[in-house]
Amino acid sequence: MRCLVTIGIVVGMIAMLACGRHHPDFYKAGMPRLLAEGTISTDRCETRCALTPDEKTLFFATMGWREGDSLNQDIYFSHWRNGRWLAPQPVPFNTEWQEFDPAVTPDGLWLYFCSDRPNGMGGSDIWRVAIDKNGFGEPENLGPIINSAGDEWGPSFSADGRVMVFSSDGRGGSGGHDLFRSVRAGEKWAFPANLGPQINSAFHEFDPCVVGLLDKVIFASERPGGPGGVDLWEAQCHHGIWQRAEPLPAPLNSEAWDSCPYLAPSGNVFYFSSTRRTHLPTAADIWMVEAR
Repeated sequence: MRCLVTIGIVVGMIAMLACGRHHPDFYKAGMPRLLAEGTISTDRCETRCALTPDEKTLFFATMGWREGDSLNQDIYFSHWRNGRWLAPQPVPFNTEWQEFDPAVTPDGLWLYFCSDRPNGMGGSDIWRVAIDKNGFGEPENLGPIINSAGDEWGPSFSADGRVMVFSSDGRGGSGGHDLFRSVRAGEKWAFPANLGPQINSAFHEFDPCVVGLLDKVIFASERPGGPGGVDLWEAQCHHGIWQRAEPLPAPLNSEAWDSCPYLAPSGNVFYFSSTRRTHLPTAADIWMVEAR
């Protein structure tokens, strides 16, 4: 179960080709605000979100939305109509187990998510379902190349869909959850490579958000150096070399728990989850800030 914050070298070269591109600066875009207060962000718990390429459908993870179960995690979706988000609906592939961390591929054809449902590799695995005009396909486990006997969380994709970054505590590394990348060849994902010591630490690194063609990665960690219990960090890639991760500035980070970073496909809006309104780990909200 994964709550809010408990909540190889060769393939890596492909992911370095476009380091150093410019992206919107959401750091200077003013104060974050709640996403659709009362509809998406409620008095319960909402965490990681993802948009379809046209930004008309929002998927997001919840905890406590299921009647009579305050700790179960499910995935919901909402459609944008007439200038507002409609009442969310649960995805049909939710189970009695945990479903969380939705991520839509850049082509809009697949929804990836994490679950500890049976028939996985162990712990929480990364799964995917096809998206089409009729709804959703049947969930598919990504298999032992990506999933381990531990937990895999938070898949995120490069803009061209060729690189996936995720966190895992089942592959060794610096300690706790580390961030790993895998490069897609056709329909298959290659064996993952650790992102290295400039990003990973002896603490937990999770909730990656890939920007551009892996030009930078924004992620959450409870490592020292930030203002809260869990903070948002950023590492940039310059000329194929990862720079040391630094915490994002206020007001993105706070004295609360800030996690689940996500940049909209257009690059115009940055989303994240935070307990700053409640200071309760089981009552996070989704916040948003426009990029400039």
